[in-house]
Amino acid sequence: MRKAYIESFIILLFLSCCPFIVSSCHEEEKEEIPESPFDEEDIQHEQDLNAYLGKSYSCKISQVSVMESSVCVTGEYTGEGNFFLGEIPPYLDIIDVKKAPYKLKLEDSSFEIKLERYVERDGALYDRLLSKWAIYL
Repeated sequence: MRKAYIESFIILLFLSCCPFIVSSCHEEEKEEIPESPFDEEDIQHEQDLNAYLGKSYSCKISQVSVMESSVCVTGEYTGEGNFFLGEIPPYLDIIDVKKAPYKLKLEDSSFEIKLERYVERDGALYDRLLSKWAIYL
């Protein structure tokens, strides 16, 4: 009888401790929510870029073709004033550029301009394949 009493006591002890063991295991397994790798500036930049790309413009670059030794930029503009084709290098952000560092005056409202693909810039050979293009007033 004493053996049955001890076995019952051990089972009762085990059952009463089991919820503590289970809950303590679950507390250790709580998953940490990873922080976003993007800061507020990155998020704002993405919103600004999406707004820029989602806008409709009366002036547009319709095609950029890159050949072995040339780049052909085709587009059109509307309005009054002097319009320029702006070439924006990859290290500049299109939404922050108010004035293109390299530009070419546009003569006709509908244009197709053929340019040399490789040009020398700051003592280095630059490939215009990397450029972004925009129309500036």
